Amino acid sequence: MRFQSIKPVAHTTFNPLKMMLFILFLALFSLFPANSFSRAVFKEYKSPSVIIRYDGRIEGLALEIANKYPEIRNEVENKTGWKIDFIVAIEIISKGDEFRRLTKSDLVTAFAVPHKNLMVLDYASIEKAPYNLEPTIRHELYHLLLHNNISDERLPKWLDEGVSQWGSGGIADIINTGAKDILRKAALSGNLIPLREIERKFPADDKGMILAYEQSKSIVEFIASEYGDDRVISLINGLKDGMGIDDAVQQTLLLPLNVLEDEWKKSLKKSYSWVSYIADHIYWVLFLGAALATIIGYIRFRIRMKNYKDEDEDDEEHFHDSP
Repeated sequence: MRFQSIKPVAHTTFNPLKMMLFILFLALFSLFPANSFSRAVFKEYKSPSVIIRYDGRIEGLALEIANKYPEIRNEVENKTGWKIDFIVAIEIISKGDEFRRLTKSDLVTAFAVPHKNLMVLDYASIEKAPYNLEPTIRHELYHLLLHNNISDERLPKWLDEGVSQWGSGGIADIINTGAKDILRKAALSGNLIPLREIERKFPADDKGMILAYEQSKSIVEFIASEYGDDRVISLINGLKDGMGIDDAVQQTLLLPLNVLEDEWKKSLKKSYSWVSYIADHIYWVLFLGAALATIIGYIRFRIRMKNYKDEDEDDEEHFHDSP
């Protein structure tokens, strides 16, 4: 091992200007979020009808959407009879925490921004349920199309959401959280939200939001099943032509909105009877019945054993008392 002689360190003078520049650099650096330098660069796919913005790492999904979009657009146009004559923007958010910051909810999986002709998709939700990709895009496209043709003040939120779910095969832009039971319980207990209360906005709490989504879907499906799909289209055409919701319902279905709401509620109670509720939960009912039978059997067994023991003690006492 060789040792080298240690040279004396040269004395450096303090430079105030350099120190000020260094402090300024630190101050500016602290203004940026910690993750701003690791954020993925967005790419764009453009066609005459759609723009897709995406994280470069999920280009395969973006190209899949680009291939499927023309067919989805045609389906929506054919069902409504309305032309989608605007360019749709689709943005895919690859980071779940970033998407949650935008929605401020753990339930939302996609949302539309009508004034920008934009739909925003959560990549994490697509990854978990890829079979929902096409219905979700179709759902959001209905939102954009409705708002492009009907002013916000004439389009009730329950109808906007209900038609979008009806047109996309029942898919909502929130996750499936046992909503069927929430609607059923509300119908049977008389706790449905009045339609007037969900004309402008839905409840902020999770349970109320889910119920509002399910009610919206249910009443539009009721209109379609009782009066026909064409009546749903006629209803939104009335709003497109400048009618309010009350006049559009009256002209399309020949009854007032409040009567339609009452008929819908009656149909729910009829279909959601306690008998059907028990039938849908028959396995839980059987399990509960078996559990109760086991408990009762065990109690009866314990009582019987106690009686046998008391009888044996009485016999022994009688034996000892005998001459």
